[in-house]
Parts: sequence; structure tokens; C-alpha cells
Amino acid sequence: MEEINRKKTKIIFSPHFDDAIFSLGGTILLHPEETYIVNIFTGNPEEMVTSWWDKKCGFENSTEAMQQRRQEDDEAMEILGMVAKKIDLNILEKQYRKKLNNKEELIEEIEKKLDHSNIKKIIGSSFLCEIFLP
Repeated sequence: MEEINRKKTKIIFSPHFDDAIFSLGGTILLHPEETYIVNIFTGNPEEMVTSWWDKKCGFENSTEAMQQRRQEDDEAMEILGMVAKKIDLNILEKQYRKKLNNKEELIEEIEKKLDHSNIKKIIGSSFLCEIFLP
């Protein structure tokens, strides 16, 4: 009888770009082919703004900040062999929101974005799954 080889898929839910790399890079390096990263707060505001955090980090505005952060995240993912192994939910970070969502609204927004991502295909019934939070 042929033995079934089931790999355990690892999904890392990362609040921001690079959080998964910095906090769980070792885990990712052990099994890059089985690991997926879901970055949550990766959205860029429709209208360019400059938050206090953008200024503190030396960026001119939100667009420059998010482009640079996305590029750095992509480069780190490439180094770890994680090209095309991430899902960005494109939810706005706190400093870019016109109104702050309460916890329930934010969870609902994350759930909607997950429903529209390909995460369900990744963790389909044929996979075992481990979830990591940095």
C-alpha cells in the first residue's frame, strides 16, 4: 500500500510587514515550502497622508512608507524562499484610518478579507494546519 505523505501547512498571521520574518524566521526557514504568511495591516490609504509614524521613520507620506515597507517585506520573503507564499489583506493601519474600528468591526473586516483571499484553498480539507502568531 502506498504511504500518503501529508505535510503540515503552517500559516503565520502577521500584523505588519516583517513581523513574521523577525519573530518566526527560524520556523519559516525550517519549512519554507509548507509555510504561508498572512500580513494583515498592509493597506495604503486612497488619499496620501503623512502620519506621525511616517515622519518619525523618515518618510514623506503614507504612499512612500507603505511602498518601502512592502519592498522590504518582499526582499526578506525572497531571501527565505517564500516568493508567492504570502497573502496581504491590505487593511489600513491605525494611523491611516479615518475612524478607529472597535474590536468586533476589525475582526469582521479581517474575516471578510480572508474570505476573499485564497487562504481557504491553502488550508483545504486535505491539509493539516498549524497557525502561528508572532
